[in-house]
Amino acid sequence: MTATPPGPDPLKQLVMEWLDGEPTPQQVAELQRLLSTSPDCLEQVVDHLLLDSLLQQELGAEAVASLVDLLAEPATSSHPAGLSSPAPRRGTLMSPHSNPAIPSPWRRGVVWLSAAAVLLTAAFLLGRQASTAVASPATLIQEAARTHSVAIERVYQVEAARSTRSPETETPRDVRVTTLGDQFFVEMNRGQRRLVWGRSLNDGVWICLGPSQAILIEPGEVGAPLEYLANLYSLQLESLLDTFVRKCQLSRADETDTTHVINVLPRRAWRGGWLRSAQIEIDRETKVIRRLTIDRDTPTHGPSTLTFTLLDSRPAEESRYQPAGHLTPPFQLQTRDSQPDTRRELLRTWFSPLSERWIKTPANSGK
Repeated sequence: MTATPPGPDPLKQLVMEWLDGEPTPQQVAELQRLLSTSPDCLEQVVDHLLLDSLLQQELGAEAVASLVDLLAEPATSSHPAGLSSPAPRRGTLMSPHSNPAIPSPWRRGVVWLSAAAVLLTAAFLLGRQASTAVASPATLIQEAARTHSVAIERVYQVEAARSTRSPETETPRDVRVTTLGDQFFVEMNRGQRRLVWGRSLNDGVWICLGPSQAILIEPGEVGAPLEYLANLYSLQLESLLDTFVRKCQLSRADETDTTHVINVLPRRAWRGGWLRSAQIEIDRETKVIRRLTIDRDTPTHGPSTLTFTLLDSRPAEESRYQPAGHLTPPFQLQTRDSQPDTRRELLRTWFSPLSERWIKTPANSGK
Protein backbone atom coordinates (compact mmCIF):
# COMPACT_ATOMS: atom_id res chain seq x y z
CA MET A 1 0.00 0.00 0.00
CA THR A 2 1.38 3.37 -1.04
CA ALA A 3 2.15 5.66 1.85
CA THR A 4 0.27 8.89 2.00
CA PRO A 5 2.65 11.78 1.48
CA PRO A 6 2.59 14.72 3.82
CA GLY A 7 1.21 18.07 2.81
CA PRO A 8 3.32 20.29 0.57
CA ASP A 9 4.80 22.33 3.38
CA PRO A 10 6.44 19.44 5.34
CA LEU A 11 7.84 17.92 2.13
CA LYS A 12 9.09 21.29 0.95
CA GLN A 13 10.82 21.78 4.31
CA LEU A 14 12.58 18.42 3.99
CA VAL A 15 13.74 19.21 0.45
CA MET A 16 14.96 22.69 1.44
CA GLU A 17 16.88 21.24 4.40
CA TRP A 18 18.58 18.75 2.06
CA LEU A 19 19.38 21.40 -0.57
CA ASP A 20 20.83 23.67 2.12
CA GLY A 21 23.07 20.79 3.22
CA GLU A 22 21.83 20.82 6.83
CA PRO A 23 19.40 17.90 7.22
CA THR A 24 19.30 15.86 10.41
CA PRO A 25 19.60 12.06 10.15
CA GLN A 26 15.89 11.81 10.95
CA GLN A 27 15.03 14.21 8.12
CA VAL A 28 17.21 12.27 5.68
CA ALA A 29 15.50 9.03 6.67
CA GLU A 30 12.03 10.57 6.29
CA LEU A 31 12.85 11.98 2.85
CA GLN A 32 14.27 8.60 1.78
CA ARG A 33 11.09 6.89 2.93
CA LEU A 34 8.82 9.29 1.07
CA LEU A 35 10.82 9.11 -2.15
CA SER A 36 10.82 5.32 -2.09
CA THR A 37 7.10 4.86 -1.36
CA SER A 38 5.17 7.72 -2.93
CA PRO A 39 5.09 8.76 -6.60
CA ASP A 40 3.36 11.98 -5.55
CA CYS A 41 6.35 12.92 -3.45
CA LEU A 42 8.67 12.08 -6.34
CA GLU A 43 6.75 14.44 -8.57
CA GLN A 44 6.89 17.24 -6.00
CA VAL A 45 10.64 16.80 -5.52
CA VAL A 46 11.16 16.92 -9.29
CA ASP A 47 9.24 20.20 -9.35
CA HIS A 48 11.43 21.61 -6.56
CA LEU A 49 14.67 20.59 -8.27
CA LEU A 50 13.55 21.79 -11.67
CA LEU A 51 12.57 25.21 -10.42
CA ASP A 52 15.43 25.59 -7.97
CA SER A 53 18.32 24.11 -9.91
CA LEU A 54 17.85 23.20 -13.55
CA LEU A 55 16.53 26.57 -14.62
CA GLN A 56 19.61 28.21 -13.12
CA GLN A 57 22.06 26.01 -15.05
CA GLU A 58 22.50 24.49 -18.48
CA LEU A 59 20.44 21.32 -18.77
CA GLY A 60 23.10 18.86 -19.88
CA ALA A 61 22.95 15.08 -20.23
CA GLU A 62 24.65 14.55 -16.86
CA ALA A 63 22.05 16.65 -15.05
CA VAL A 64 19.21 14.76 -16.76
CA ALA A 65 20.80 11.40 -15.97
CA SER A 66 21.21 12.38 -12.35
CA LEU A 67 17.59 13.45 -12.21
CA VAL A 68 16.44 10.09 -13.65
CA ASP A 69 18.58 8.24 -11.11
CA LEU A 70 17.16 10.43 -8.36
CA LEU A 71 13.73 9.12 -9.27
CA ALA A 72 14.78 5.53 -9.89
CA GLU A 73 17.18 4.62 -7.12
CA PRO A 74 15.74 3.14 -3.92
CA ALA A 75 16.56 4.76 -0.60
CA THR A 76 19.31 2.37 0.53
CA SER A 77 22.08 4.90 0.95
CA SER A 78 22.78 7.42 3.65
CA HIS A 79 21.45 10.27 1.53
CA PRO A 80 18.02 10.73 -0.02
CA ALA A 81 17.38 8.89 -3.26
CA GLY A 82 21.00 7.78 -3.58
CA LEU A 83 22.38 11.28 -3.95
CA SER A 84 25.48 12.50 -2.22
CA SER A 85 25.16 15.31 0.25
CA PRO A 86 24.79 18.53 -1.75
CA ALA A 87 27.92 20.39 -2.71
CA PRO A 88 28.43 23.92 -1.38
CA ARG A 89 26.81 25.30 -4.51
CA ARG A 90 23.17 24.86 -3.73
CA GLY A 91 20.90 22.82 -5.94
CA THR A 92 23.66 21.07 -7.99
CA LEU A 93 22.70 17.50 -8.91
CA MET A 94 25.35 14.97 -7.95
CA SER A 95 26.41 11.71 -9.65
CA PRO A 96 24.43 8.57 -8.74
CA HIS A 97 25.87 5.56 -6.91
CA SER A 98 27.54 2.93 -9.05
CA ASN A 99 25.25 0.01 -8.19
CA PRO A 100 21.63 1.15 -8.09
CA ALA A 101 19.02 -1.50 -7.54
CA ILE A 102 16.59 -2.20 -10.38
CA PRO A 103 13.33 -0.35 -9.73
CA SER A 104 10.05 -2.18 -9.56
CA PRO A 105 7.81 -2.09 -12.70
CA TRP A 106 5.48 0.59 -11.37
CA ARG A 107 8.44 2.62 -10.21
CA ARG A 108 10.15 2.32 -13.62
CA GLY A 109 7.03 3.67 -15.24
CA VAL A 110 6.89 6.59 -12.84
CA VAL A 111 10.58 7.24 -13.45
CA TRP A 112 10.39 7.51 -17.22
CA LEU A 113 7.09 9.35 -17.28
CA SER A 114 8.46 11.84 -14.78
CA ALA A 115 11.75 12.14 -16.64
CA ALA A 116 9.94 12.66 -19.92
CA ALA A 117 7.80 15.36 -18.34
CA VAL A 118 10.91 17.03 -16.94
CA LEU A 119 12.66 16.95 -20.31
CA LEU A 120 9.66 18.34 -22.17
CA THR A 121 9.14 21.07 -19.59
CA ALA A 122 12.82 21.97 -19.46
CA ALA A 123 13.14 21.96 -23.25
CA PHE A 124 10.16 24.29 -23.50
CA LEU A 125 11.45 26.62 -20.82
CA LEU A 126 15.06 26.61 -21.95
CA GLY A 127 13.95 27.09 -25.52
CA ARG A 128 12.45 30.34 -24.34
CA GLN A 129 15.50 31.29 -22.29
CA ALA A 130 15.81 34.53 -24.22
CA SER A 131 12.37 35.48 -23.02
CA THR A 132 12.67 36.96 -19.55
CA ALA A 133 9.06 36.05 -18.92
CA VAL A 134 10.28 32.57 -17.88
CA ALA A 135 13.80 33.39 -16.70
CA SER A 136 14.69 32.34 -13.18
CA PRO A 137 15.44 35.05 -10.58
CA ALA A 138 19.09 34.00 -10.54
CA THR A 139 19.31 34.35 -14.32
CA LEU A 140 17.82 37.84 -14.18
CA ILE A 141 20.28 38.90 -11.46
CA GLN A 142 23.22 37.47 -13.40
CA GLU A 143 22.11 39.37 -16.51
CA ALA A 144 21.94 42.56 -14.44
CA ALA A 145 25.44 41.87 -13.06
CA ARG A 146 26.81 41.53 -16.60
CA THR A 147 25.12 44.79 -17.59
CA HIS A 148 26.66 46.61 -14.64
CA SER A 149 30.13 45.20 -15.36
CA VAL A 150 30.58 47.29 -18.53
CA ALA A 151 32.28 50.69 -18.42
CA ILE A 152 29.10 52.67 -17.76
CA GLU A 153 28.63 54.24 -14.35
CA ARG A 154 25.23 54.53 -12.66
CA VAL A 155 24.16 57.24 -10.27
CA TYR A 156 21.70 56.32 -7.51
CA GLN A 157 19.77 58.52 -5.12
CA VAL A 158 19.91 57.03 -1.61
CA GLU A 159 17.19 57.13 1.03
CA ALA A 160 18.06 55.83 4.48
CA ALA A 161 15.68 54.86 7.28
CA ARG A 162 17.42 53.91 10.51
CA SER A 163 16.06 52.84 13.87
CA THR A 164 18.75 54.62 15.89
CA ARG A 165 20.93 57.66 15.29
CA SER A 166 23.94 59.10 17.03
CA PRO A 167 25.88 62.34 16.52
CA GLU A 168 28.95 60.47 15.31
CA THR A 169 27.07 58.58 12.57
CA GLU A 170 24.46 61.20 11.64
CA THR A 171 24.13 61.44 7.88
CA PRO A 172 22.61 64.09 5.57
CA ARG A 173 19.43 63.61 3.61
CA ASP A 174 20.87 64.33 0.16
CA VAL A 175 23.05 61.33 -0.70
CA ARG A 176 24.06 59.94 -4.10
CA VAL A 177 26.13 56.87 -4.87
CA THR A 178 27.92 56.42 -8.21
CA THR A 179 28.92 52.86 -9.09
CA LEU A 180 31.19 51.17 -11.61
CA GLY A 181 31.26 47.44 -10.97
CA ASP A 182 32.61 47.08 -7.44
CA GLN A 183 33.94 50.65 -7.37
CA PHE A 184 31.84 53.46 -5.93
CA PHE A 185 31.95 56.92 -4.43
CA VAL A 186 29.37 58.74 -2.32
CA GLU A 187 28.36 62.41 -2.53
CA MET A 188 26.75 64.00 0.52
CA ASN A 189 25.55 67.57 0.81
CA ARG A 190 25.78 68.92 4.35
CA GLY A 191 24.28 72.39 4.11
CA GLN A 192 26.83 74.59 2.35
CA ARG A 193 29.41 71.81 2.39
CA ARG A 194 29.68 69.00 -0.13
CA LEU A 195 31.37 65.82 1.05
CA VAL A 196 32.69 63.12 -1.29
CA TRP A 197 34.10 59.85 -0.03
CA GLY A 198 34.76 56.33 -1.23
CA ARG A 199 36.18 52.98 -0.26
CA SER A 200 39.25 51.50 -1.88
CA LEU A 201 39.31 47.86 -2.91
CA ASN A 202 41.55 47.08 0.09
CA ASP A 203 38.81 48.47 2.41
CA GLY A 204 40.52 51.74 3.23
CA VAL A 205 38.39 54.90 3.22
CA TRP A 206 39.12 58.26 1.59
CA ILE A 207 37.21 61.47 2.36
CA CYS A 208 37.46 64.68 0.31
CA LEU A 209 36.86 67.75 2.46
CA GLY A 210 36.32 70.55 -0.02
CA PRO A 211 38.24 70.96 -3.30
CA SER A 212 41.78 71.12 -1.89
CA GLN A 213 42.31 68.35 0.67
CA ALA A 214 41.44 64.75 1.42
CA ILE A 215 41.88 62.35 4.32
CA LEU A 216 43.17 58.84 3.67
CA ILE A 217 42.34 56.21 6.32
CA GLU A 218 44.05 52.84 6.03
CA PRO A 219 42.02 49.62 6.50
CA GLY A 220 43.40 48.96 9.99
CA GLU A 221 42.65 52.51 11.08
CA VAL A 222 38.93 52.62 10.26
CA GLY A 223 37.04 53.12 13.52
CA ALA A 224 33.71 51.45 14.32
CA PRO A 225 31.44 54.45 13.54
CA LEU A 226 33.06 55.04 10.14
CA GLU A 227 33.05 51.31 9.41
CA TYR A 228 29.30 51.28 9.99
CA LEU A 229 28.70 54.26 7.67
CA ALA A 230 31.00 52.82 5.01
CA ASN A 231 29.19 49.49 5.06
CA LEU A 232 25.80 51.20 5.12
CA TYR A 233 26.32 53.24 1.96
CA SER A 234 28.66 50.91 0.08
CA LEU A 235 27.25 49.71 -3.23
CA GLN A 236 29.71 47.19 -4.63
CA LEU A 237 27.20 45.77 -7.08
CA GLU A 238 29.16 42.91 -8.60
CA SER A 239 29.99 41.36 -5.22
CA LEU A 240 26.54 42.10 -3.79
CA LEU A 241 24.65 40.48 -6.68
CA ASP A 242 26.94 37.45 -6.60
CA THR A 243 26.25 37.08 -2.86
CA PHE A 244 22.50 37.24 -3.50
CA VAL A 245 22.72 34.41 -6.04
CA ARG A 246 24.99 32.19 -3.92
CA LYS A 247 23.63 32.73 -0.42
CA CYS A 248 20.02 33.80 -0.75
CA GLN A 249 16.61 32.46 -1.64
CA LEU A 250 15.29 34.30 -4.69
CA SER A 251 11.70 34.66 -5.86
CA ARG A 252 9.92 36.75 -8.46
CA ALA A 253 7.39 39.24 -7.11
CA ASP A 254 4.66 41.42 -8.60
CA GLU A 255 6.04 42.87 -11.82
CA THR A 256 5.12 45.48 -14.39
CA ASP A 257 5.39 45.62 -18.16
CA THR A 258 8.76 47.35 -17.83
CA THR A 259 10.26 45.94 -14.64
CA HIS A 260 11.23 42.59 -13.13
CA VAL A 261 10.95 42.45 -9.33
CA ILE A 262 12.95 39.92 -7.31
CA ASN A 263 12.70 39.34 -3.56
CA VAL A 264 15.84 38.23 -1.72
CA LEU A 265 15.98 36.39 1.62
CA PRO A 266 19.13 34.96 3.22
CA ARG A 267 19.29 31.20 3.40
CA ARG A 268 19.64 29.50 6.73
CA ALA A 269 23.39 29.02 6.30
CA TRP A 270 23.83 32.80 6.00
CA ARG A 271 21.31 33.91 8.62
CA GLY A 272 22.85 35.86 11.45
CA GLY A 273 24.62 38.14 8.98
CA TRP A 274 23.75 41.77 8.29
CA LEU A 275 21.07 41.13 5.62
CA ARG A 276 17.42 40.73 6.58
CA SER A 277 15.95 41.01 3.08
CA ALA A 278 16.29 42.87 -0.21
CA GLN A 279 14.24 43.67 -3.29
CA ILE A 280 15.67 44.28 -6.75
CA GLU A 281 13.84 46.02 -9.60
CA ILE A 282 15.44 45.31 -12.99
CA ASP A 283 14.57 47.07 -16.24
CA ARG A 284 13.21 44.45 -18.65
CA GLU A 285 14.83 45.98 -21.72
CA THR A 286 18.19 47.30 -20.52
CA LYS A 287 18.75 44.82 -17.62
CA VAL A 288 19.83 47.76 -15.46
CA ILE A 289 18.91 47.83 -11.76
CA ARG A 290 16.38 50.63 -11.40
CA ARG A 291 15.85 50.30 -7.68
CA LEU A 292 17.48 48.29 -4.92
CA THR A 293 16.08 48.14 -1.39
CA ILE A 294 18.19 46.54 1.34
CA ASP A 295 16.95 45.81 4.87
CA ARG A 296 19.86 45.26 7.20
CA ASP A 297 20.34 44.67 10.90
CA THR A 298 23.44 44.82 13.07
CA PRO A 299 23.76 44.11 16.81
CA THR A 300 25.25 47.54 17.56
CA HIS A 301 23.10 49.79 15.35
CA GLY A 302 19.85 47.89 14.91
CA PRO A 303 17.75 47.68 11.73
CA SER A 304 18.03 50.06 8.80
CA THR A 305 16.63 50.27 5.27
CA LEU A 306 18.55 51.69 2.30
CA THR A 307 16.81 52.39 -1.01
CA PHE A 308 18.94 53.08 -4.10
CA THR A 309 16.99 54.64 -7.00
CA LEU A 310 18.61 55.05 -10.42
CA LEU A 311 19.01 58.67 -11.52
CA ASP A 312 21.46 58.56 -14.40
CA SER A 313 23.70 56.37 -16.57
CA ARG A 314 26.80 57.90 -18.17
CA PRO A 315 30.29 57.10 -19.48
CA ALA A 316 32.67 56.24 -16.67
CA GLU A 317 35.43 58.52 -15.43
CA GLU A 318 37.89 56.20 -13.72
CA SER A 319 39.68 59.05 -11.95
CA ARG A 320 36.55 59.84 -9.91
CA TYR A 321 36.93 56.62 -7.94
CA GLN A 322 40.04 58.03 -6.27
CA PRO A 323 40.28 61.24 -4.17
CA ALA A 324 42.42 63.06 -6.77
CA GLY A 325 39.48 62.93 -9.18
CA HIS A 326 37.50 65.27 -6.90
CA LEU A 327 40.26 67.72 -5.96
CA THR A 328 41.69 70.81 -7.64
CA PRO A 329 45.50 71.12 -7.81
CA PRO A 330 47.36 71.96 -5.78
CA PHE A 331 45.81 69.75 -3.10
CA GLN A 332 46.86 67.94 0.07
CA LEU A 333 46.37 64.29 0.99
CA GLN A 334 46.36 63.85 4.76
CA THR A 335 47.65 60.36 5.55
CA ARG A 336 48.78 58.36 8.54
CA ASP A 337 52.34 59.52 7.86
CA SER A 338 51.48 63.24 7.98
CA GLN A 339 50.89 65.18 11.20
CA PRO A 340 49.03 62.57 13.32
CA ASP A 341 46.44 64.98 14.71
CA THR A 342 45.63 66.80 11.45
CA ARG A 343 43.09 64.28 10.20
CA ARG A 344 41.18 64.17 13.49
CA GLU A 345 41.13 67.95 13.70
CA LEU A 346 39.67 68.14 10.18
CA LEU A 347 37.00 65.57 11.09
CA ARG A 348 36.06 67.50 14.23
CA THR A 349 35.73 70.70 12.19
CA TRP A 350 33.61 69.16 9.46
CA PHE A 351 31.43 66.91 11.58
CA SER A 352 31.52 66.84 15.38
CA PRO A 353 34.00 66.19 18.20
CA LEU A 354 32.82 62.58 18.32
CA SER A 355 33.89 62.00 14.70
CA GLU A 356 37.53 61.77 15.74
CA ARG A 357 36.63 58.18 16.66
CA TRP A 358 36.36 57.50 12.94
CA ILE A 359 40.11 56.95 13.08
CA LYS A 360 41.44 54.42 15.54
CA THR A 361 44.14 55.29 18.02
CA PRO A 362 46.15 52.93 20.22
CA ALA A 363 43.68 53.76 23.02
CA ASN A 364 40.55 52.82 21.04
CA SER A 365 41.96 50.38 18.50
CA GLY A 366 39.81 47.62 19.95
CA LYS A 367 36.58 49.63 19.67
